[in-house]
Amino acid sequence: MKNRPSAYFRALVALALSAPLVVHVLPLHAAGPCQRPAAQSSVHGRVVDPSNGAIAGAQVTVTSDRRGAPASTVTNQQGEFEMVMDAGSYTVRVSANGFVEASRRFTLGGADTGTANFTLAVAGVHELVTVEAPGGYSVGAVSSATKTMTPLRDVPQSVSVISRALIADQRMSSMADVTRY
Repeated sequence: MKNRPSAYFRALVALALSAPLVVHVLPLHAAGPCQRPAAQSSVHGRVVDPSNGAIAGAQVTVTSDRRGAPASTVTNQQGEFEMVMDAGSYTVRVSANGFVEASRRFTLGGADTGTANFTLAVAGVHELVTVEAPGGYSVGAVSSATKTMTPLRDVPQSVSVISRALIADQRMSSMADVTRY
């Protein structure tokens, strides 16, 4: 009986012989047609306030006209930003607390570098103040010389009405204090 190699040995030899072929084929396939990576464009700029002071921490968002998630960054301490992107049309939006948002459209091709300097206007202050107080010292009606209850606005002479609350608040302790008022 001849000494024949086992099935395991034959599979191992087949694998060893095919491995160099894979190693040699892959580099040729990977080298294939010459493909250059897509040219990268960039947008950089500075965000300032109306007095030309840098706005640090401003949110810069770049949205492509093509579908996809917008890219964003934050300005540094000098108010500067830079973003690298593919060629195409973009909208750059800049926003910061206390300032009006600004935006600008760009079209970048090849390895273009776009400059986007923004001057953000100070946002207007919108405040609402509501003052509420109790009625206080108002007197609706008085009894005049005719001893009838007449609204104060209808009494024909000049009358100063001093209410009990006013006397207490002003600490009027005598009639002389009340009449001097």
